[in-house]
Amino acid sequence: MNYKFKEKLFFFCLPLLLFGCGDYSKDLGGNYRFVRTNSDNHVIIKKLSEFDNEIKVHSNVQNYAYDDVYILGVRVQSKDKEAQYADAMSQGSGYFVLNKNTGEIMTGLSKSNFDQFVRKHGLSKLAGEIK
Repeated sequence: MNYKFKEKLFFFCLPLLLFGCGDYSKDLGGNYRFVRTNSDNHVIIKKLSEFDNEIKVHSNVQNYAYDDVYILGVRVQSKDKEAQYADAMSQGSGYFVLNKNTGEIMTGLSKSNFDQFVRKHGLSKLAGEIK
């Protein structure tokens, strides 16, 4: 192989190596993160320390929106068998509300209960961002 071809191949492959692998993660503020654990499972975690995290909303978080205080979203049952077992032991599918200041979480909310909470707390604009 000639040098120019190797150079082009290197610069073509470098972004794939840097960005194509690994889990996706998005900062939600207040030490909370949206994390893709694999292609079908997404969770919301709270970073407790450099090496310790706590899952706050179990798999599978389908959609979410957040502001300085709340993370609102929808959870559906995971396709992963282990995640389904954890789901049965912890949180139900449906809408969820997570208060980042207090750590209080409500899961398995019906659409009507979620809408009632949203209206009571003036979060209609934020809830509208959930697809």
